[in-house]
Amino acid sequence: MRLGGVEVGDVLVAELVGMLRDECYDRVADTLQRALDRADADVGLTIHERTAVLDVLDDPPPGLAQLRSALLDDYVWRVRQGLDEQRVG
Repeated sequence: MRLGGVEVGDVLVAELVGMLRDECYDRVADTLQRALDRADADVGLTIHERTAVLDVLDDPPPGLAQLRSALLDDYVWRVRQGLDEQRVG
């Protein structure tokens, strides 16, 4: 499936769901699990969902680094455009 414009295999999406649950991002995990269950081909992520994924992918496992990179690039662009606040830490 495509998450935030990046192709991610179902096994990696399932791993991401577990990572999100481990960090108490249950709503985001539920959204991705439903997408997996329905075999959705393309899943758009809200800004909140993107931020949650970035949070759990601070040190991404192999296969999820490209997703982290794409989401981080998008976040940096939003901050530079004044569309999002810069996070400290």
